Amino acid sequence: RMFKVGQTYKVKLSLETDSSGIGRATVVGMDSRYLYFRLRNSEGKRTELSRGAKIWFVGASVDNRFNGLWYSEVSGNRIINGISAMECRLP
Repeated sequence: RMFKVGQTYKVKLSLETDSSGIGRATVVGMDSRYLYFRLRNSEGKRTELSRGAKIWFVGASVDNRFNGLWYSEVSGNRIINGISAMECRLP
């Protein structure tokens, strides 16, 4: 599997308003179709993205072989093991 629960990945965010930013997404859960994550922006604050926002996985670590090539869109929010998380399809 490309993603691991508990792992944090560097991400680029593309918002609906043509703005973008950098953050860190921590995977809190996943199943066969969806990835659930919490997001912190570049200032370290927790951030919630609205539905339709795009997220690119851009970290340049040896564990991340898909550097900037994969993206997904936020499709909603879920509670995973008592943690509020954003949901997106696996890239």
